[in-house]
Amino acid sequence: MDKREAPPDTFLAMPTYLTVELVRLIRREAGGGTSRPGRGRGGVVRWPHVIVLACLADEGALAQREISDRVRTDPADLVGILDDLEGAGYAVRRRDPADRRRYAVEITEEGRRFLRADLERLRERDARLFAALTPAETEQFRALVRKVLAHHDPRFADAAQGGSAVP
Repeated sequence: MDKREAPPDTFLAMPTYLTVELVRLIRREAGGGTSRPGRGRGGVVRWPHVIVLACLADEGALAQREISDRVRTDPADLVGILDDLEGAGYAVRRRDPADRRRYAVEITEEGRRFLRADLERLRERDARLFAALTPAETEQFRALVRKVLAHHDPRFADAAQGGSAVP
């Protein structure tokens, strides 16, 4: 991009504008998701699917409501995500033996394999996207974003203070 095409300095001074442009870059690089066999949405696994799988891998079997609360997804939207994951063989819903009115959702071995492979793909994409930064700058970037998020969302508080975060 040459100087004639650069956004006005007013926008370059706005963190929100820069964040939007970064999200656009990430979306271009992502190409819309990962194609995998399954029903619904053409078998494409997107961020919400991967986040739910990671939640299940980290937490074990959970009720749909617990998943919804943990990943901050509307319960109605979660149903579609779980339908896709179940259709692809990545998750399974079973009646909770302790409460037959409730379903527990578990990640399958196939889901774990997919999650490992997809996380590796995402790490490789991050390496490409953030290649201009040194490792120290990348960590500083992560810390600053976590700090902003923690200010508005307590789920990020531990990560912002150097606590655990997904590698």
